[in-house]
Amino acid sequence: MKISTYSKPLPALILFTVGILLGITLSVLAVWADYEAASYGFANRASAPLPGLSCPILMTNNEHQTVSLKIINRTDQVISPTVRTDISTPLVAETTSEFLELAAGESRLLKWTVGPQNIDLGQFIFVNALAFSSYPVPDRENTCGIFVLPVGGSGKLILILATIISVLSITGGAYLLQKSSLPGKQTRPSVFLAIVTLLTLTVSFLGLWIQGIFLLVITILLIFTILSLLLGQNI
Repeated sequence: MKISTYSKPLPALILFTVGILLGITLSVLAVWADYEAASYGFANRASAPLPGLSCPILMTNNEHQTVSLKIINRTDQVISPTVRTDISTPLVAETTSEFLELAAGESRLLKWTVGPQNIDLGQFIFVNALAFSSYPVPDRENTCGIFVLPVGGSGKLILILATIISVLSITGGAYLLQKSSLPGKQTRPSVFLAIVTLLTLTVSFLGLWIQGIFLLVITILLIFTILSLLLGQNI
């Protein structure tokens, strides 16, 4: 049975391109905020990473959202760490400290509210969390950043809708390109580009900004290479 193809691949290419560009934009915003947080000037007081710190990826300039830190005692004894947080403001960072006592295997979720008063450098909110040592656990530290959009509304809703549009456009566009009249050697690379872009999006959202930058460079190089091949055809 012959599988039909689309004689006009241009709509599929447009759909695919929109999804790729939107995915790259979201990845850049997430990585940019975390990179700026790491470079913001918080004192580096610990060499061990502190897992469990979570920041919103996007916020708008008139909303408040929550930053959280989940502290888990993975040892077989009671530990009593003090957790210090520094949250950016246009002037001096807001600092809070909280003393915890955690039994073996116990966890505690700490939360802080951030809003317009915490915006610095024009469009970012930065958070630094430090858990001081409590034998046998050493000092641990982590940072995260939030990109503040210059619009009203809900940053979480914008992020969800933009991510859904990006994923659907990428997957739908890649599928339609495979069914188009373009030769396979021109369309097959779009599947690889789709996978790399979605991987970049995932890594960026997880706060792995170093890996995210590396994947962004690869993705952008692939975009120029693959789209130049597609646009070089008579579509």
